[in-house]
Amino acid sequence: YKELENAIYIFQAAERNFLSRANNTEGELRINATEILIRYALLPYLNEFSKKFPNVKIKLSSKGTPDALKDIKSGKIHIALATLPASSSSSLKIMPLFTFHDCFVAGKDYEFLTKTRRSLRDLMRYPVLVLREGMNSRQYLEKLCKIYGYSLEPYLEAESIDTLIQCALYNCGISFIIREFAERDIAENKLFEIPVEEIIEPRHIGIVTLDSAMPDYALHFIKGLKETF
Repeated sequence: YKELENAIYIFQAAERNFLSRANNTEGELRINATEILIRYALLPYLNEFSKKFPNVKIKLSSKGTPDALKDIKSGKIHIALATLPASSSSSLKIMPLFTFHDCFVAGKDYEFLTKTRRSLRDLMRYPVLVLREGMNSRQYLEKLCKIYGYSLEPYLEAESIDTLIQCALYNCGISFIIREFAERDIAENKLFEIPVEEIIEPRHIGIVTLDSAMPDYALHFIKGLKETF
């Protein structure tokens, strides 16, 4: 036994590794979401998932929707939380997760804009803060302005809605954000929602994966996340 001890240990470790992988109880789950989506959508469920699958390692990245979709297609990540509509592709599977509402908000210096409904044209006279070009929320606002015959000329462009919220809190201008992500600041009168005359339709956050077989723990994660919402 002494002569074979190391070899036996290696065989036993290999057996455990094989069985855990065969049962999908061990592995790595790679997820992409913006920082604000990680805080708002993922963190409430991650603790519960880790208790059920303690041997599954979680890797989080925080890229915008266009880059995340590329990483899904290349196999770098398993799951992406993305603003819909996302770029359609036969290789992708897209599942709606929850509905959200876009709005304009600003800090105390711009509270006077909340007294009456404002047109988009009127708001464009002030510093408008938006996401960078190519991101879904930016594209949506550009499309909205085009429908009503306005031109979007932003004062500031950012990489995340969280940054836009912080900029609005510091009175840098009027930010186009997701209302659900700033509800506390709005309720505490730190931010003020500016009512607009134009109709802004609600949109959706979705789960994006490759349209192919996935490990059981990844499917369980998606199922649990949907049940959370």
